[in-house]
Amino acid sequence: GTRSSISCSYISQARRCIQSFKKVNGCVVFIPSDYRDGEIGVFDASQVLNLVTYYALVLVSFTGLSTFLRWTETVSVKDYGADDNIDNNLIVWPRSERDADQCGDLLQSDLEPKIQFRDSIFEYMEKHIEKYDWGEGGERSTKDDERNMKIKLRRRFEYRFRIVDLNVVMLHFTTSSSDQEGADDILHLIEVYHIQSPLLRIILAQIFRCLAVISRILFGGWTSRAAGEGFVDGDDEKKKS
Repeated sequence: GTRSSISCSYISQARRCIQSFKKVNGCVVFIPSDYRDGEIGVFDASQVLNLVTYYALVLVSFTGLSTFLRWTETVSVKDYGADDNIDNNLIVWPRSERDADQCGDLLQSDLEPKIQFRDSIFEYMEKHIEKYDWGEGGERSTKDDERNMKIKLRRRFEYRFRIVDLNVVMLHFTTSSSDQEGADDILHLIEVYHIQSPLLRIILAQIFRCLAVISRILFGGWTSRAAGEGFVDGDDEKKKS
């Protein structure tokens, strides 16, 4: 009875977390530390994230098992919200508005130097936001050209899953859904991870590539190319063919 209740609680919490990103078309990316700038879209899970894919990732990455065995180390958990003394508007993008003293250490791992949130990640987020959040019906509006996009850091999590020697840094970002004061923010999730085992690293990379293919087949409208073209509209592909 108690164990069943706990399981239901975790499932309910996971569902609410997933919906907080999906209902606002947030950008959700799980990407390895050795990512190439032109392949970020391959690891975009925005279109395929649900309870099934979430728990599949927990299973194949052994993060669930690591936590169950209490072999997971919480390195840091930090909120950057309205009550934070650091800054309520911790802007990380555009780079020209980023405070290097405040943000420098937050965009990399405390333990694993290979985990870095490079500019290419925020450039990819810009494309996602322009495509899904600023346009009406999937179309970019003229007003968007004059809008000043600001990506703000809201939460930072870092974990080490010792059972597979996996380091993870997960950042929550927000962008404004409107130019109007008081408008709800759009929530985004970017996770960069590093696995010491080359074999497991290859396996997870292939899983995300499969998810990208499934996303293209089931949802259409965009695809990410290994050559680094980023977002490509389905209509544009038809024109090229």
